[in-house]
Amino acid sequence: LIPKKIPLFLLFNGTKEWEIQYLNKHFPDIPGLRLKTLPASCLAHGDVITLLLKNNNKNFGILDHDLYLFDKEVFTNLEFETDECLLAIYAEQSDKTGFIYPHTCFLFFNVSLISSLMSRYKIDANLYKKVPARLKDKLSGIGLTDGIYLKDYHNFFDTLNLILAMAFTEKLQVHYMDLKVPSKTVHVGGTSMGQHITKDLPDIYVRLRFLEYVNDAFLFKKYSYWTKRFKNSAEIIPLMTKTPRVVHLLTSIDALMLQLNDKTNK
Repeated sequence: LIPKKIPLFLLFNGTKEWEIQYLNKHFPDIPGLRLKTLPASCLAHGDVITLLLKNNNKNFGILDHDLYLFDKEVFTNLEFETDECLLAIYAEQSDKTGFIYPHTCFLFFNVSLISSLMSRYKIDANLYKKVPARLKDKLSGIGLTDGIYLKDYHNFFDTLNLILAMAFTEKLQVHYMDLKVPSKTVHVGGTSMGQHITKDLPDIYVRLRFLEYVNDAFLFKKYSYWTKRFKNSAEIIPLMTKTPRVVHLLTSIDALMLQLNDKTNK
């Protein structure tokens, strides 16, 4: 779904060797970067973003593997105004502070501004359970005092959030893209969290839907440990309690698959 003119590379973060070989075989024109990790582990999201910010001198973006962008206009205006440090798609607002902050599934970084913040305040993109004492006064000045964070449901600064908070102290902005057709941007979410043994029925359902879409016997075999209780995704639907989350998930996945099939058929 990403336009050919956009330079793209994959980050292999805890990816299995056979998965890397599979991707190289099916997408030979897309380069990949293997991150060094301990066996059966991956680097924290904040470490990866920090690595990228410290080693790129040009603006770049990150795109989650489970974000589907059918609207190519997202890629046509990756330019910053003077006071903008980030471009984003999805946003959330804090009820406690009123701050609007971006989700990290799609971000485009103004590298010079963000690198300057990181250097001057000696911080990085990792989560912070405790704010460095030297930054407390500046954060208090914008309402982020002890116990108040960007995300109301957290008692820490999540990935990239401390950098963003310091950007807000300097009145820097995040630009949120105006999506003319919001349904053409679909973020599934949560697909890389936890081990397979901790996945509940909705998560297994999502994985099976994607396996069925790709329809590759090799992948079905390799990932059979996820789904061995079920022959297909349809078997799972009557077993799920129809909570608002599940109803939204079912509707979203159906809509996504329709768009993917339409794109494939074209």
